Amino acid sequence: MQEAEVEVVETTEMSWPLRPLLLAILGLVAGAIVYFLVGRDLGTSPTTMALTIATFVVVAAGLVGFTLERRAILSAVIFSLLWGAVAALVAYWNGNPADWDTLAGWRMMSLALAAGIAAPFYQVARDSESLTFDYRATHDHAWTNVVLWCAAWAFVFIVYLMIALLDQLFRLIGIAWIGDLMRENWFAPMFIGLNFGLGLGLLHEHVGVVRMVQQVVARVLAVLSPVLAAGLVLFLIALPFAGLGALWDATVWPTGTLLTCVIGALILANAVIGNDAGQESRTRVLRWGALALALAMLPLAVVAACSTFVRIQQYGFTPERLWAVVFVGVACAYGLAYLLAVVIDRAAWMARVRSLNLWLGGGLCVLALLLATPFVAFQSLSTRDQLARLQSGAVSPSDFDWTALAFDFGKPGRNALTRLAESDKPEIRTAAAEALKWEDRWDGDQAQAASEDTQQAMAKLRVLPQDATVPEALQPLVGAAWPCSLGEGCTLLFSESGSEAILFSGSCYPALVEVEAAAEIAAAAVVKGSRPYGCDPIAFRKGEDGWVRVDQSLDRYTDAQRARLRQSFERGDVDIRTVESRQIFVGGEPVGEPFK
Repeated sequence: MQEAEVEVVETTEMSWPLRPLLLAILGLVAGAIVYFLVGRDLGTSPTTMALTIATFVVVAAGLVGFTLERRAILSAVIFSLLWGAVAALVAYWNGNPADWDTLAGWRMMSLALAAGIAAPFYQVARDSESLTFDYRATHDHAWTNVVLWCAAWAFVFIVYLMIALLDQLFRLIGIAWIGDLMRENWFAPMFIGLNFGLGLGLLHEHVGVVRMVQQVVARVLAVLSPVLAAGLVLFLIALPFAGLGALWDATVWPTGTLLTCVIGALILANAVIGNDAGQESRTRVLRWGALALALAMLPLAVVAACSTFVRIQQYGFTPERLWAVVFVGVACAYGLAYLLAVVIDRAAWMARVRSLNLWLGGGLCVLALLLATPFVAFQSLSTRDQLARLQSGAVSPSDFDWTALAFDFGKPGRNALTRLAESDKPEIRTAAAEALKWEDRWDGDQAQAASEDTQQAMAKLRVLPQDATVPEALQPLVGAAWPCSLGEGCTLLFSESGSEAILFSGSCYPALVEVEAAAEIAAAAVVKGSRPYGCDPIAFRKGEDGWVRVDQSLDRYTDAQRARLRQSFERGDVDIRTVESRQIFVGGEPVGEPFK
């Protein structure tokens, strides 16, 4: 039987006119459950149990939508319910949603990947009624599911645009109930569930068209394989001459760039390889491009591994770096498998790759499922490593990433902070106690940024008189002044009593500026009689509560003073008086505004 005839027969057998309605109802019910569990009050975080149940419903309903067939309803439901239960356990293990960190997100992504890989394996086993997995069938189901996913979301988006257009149309005649309906909290989850299920059902009824789209996409991607192959080969040739240092200096996360190239090489190479010998590209340029991509994956993965190893050596373990180790390991496994396929049988390497893809896919599914569980204790491992670096002196308390320990390492990190707050080393004890006060990552980032600004400002600060010292309480205020935090160099002048201090930005005075261009700008500003932004001196005063910045604004007034000002202003009690004031002079020239 010809391939086209087989496809027609399969499409006829898979046709089920009732499926779109069933999936639409299932999606609507799932959306309603999600709304009642987690969507009624968008201002508060859902409870752990509510999110657990919602995750079970979403995953189970979604997998039913992709795997449901009339000839195997029970097995599809059982398969979906099992994966829904696994997803619910992962959500429950992640704990209170309000305390979720980056690791919780990675777990959910690993779960989604594992379920996405398991679905085509189930579909092949269902169709063959055995545990024999044919590569062509597995490959077809995998890519068909990807196309279905994208097309179903496109259907949801198109329906939304249509409803939004109708809303605008009816608003022309004063009818706004459609838009009001769309703004209700329950609308989004129920609308998405209904239309995603309906879209999946309708697309299942035209699976032949979906597979045709899949084949067109594969053909288009195959054409791109020589282009990417040429770029990767040139990169690998140039890398020894440029050195790995240039790679790490060019981008913040070189590992991500390299791994993305490996993924691109994997996808484009398989677009040329096809799902069987009949679908292998016969174009010589494309075949050579696929071969180059297959050979380039392992070197790229090894360079990514070196990059990750260097970062770990410099800064120690973090959950993100440990996840990077996993990604690099997977990339190395695929690169090694493809290299061995070429080395063992150059003439039939594509056939060997197809066989290896099944094993690699199965292994990746198991690994992703394992990574979604709490048995992979990346947070505990990272906490122990970072504490060892701190206590051994490899990193100083001032350079230690307290924000990461407080918010990225989960419960092990918070427990470690509690222990460090009782350390016998004052610097560690103070920093840990301060970190425990932070309510969120923003507080930590702000505190650490302020500490870095203070260190940078103090490193280039000139103090007058020269024998004066900057009180510890005043140093953060100096660091908060933006010209000083930029490392431009500042001068701090203390009064005779030592209870007042005036801060000058060095960039406003050419003699104090090291950078020639900045000096020219400041000199030109002085000649023209204008003051660059930020050149007004900043005053600090020591009061009962310590050092404070004295700003010429209402911010310096107490609540009682503000109240008197408002009352006096309202009754018109405003006048002009002659007052005695002081002003700063530099070389006999007045600087800034007079002050008391």
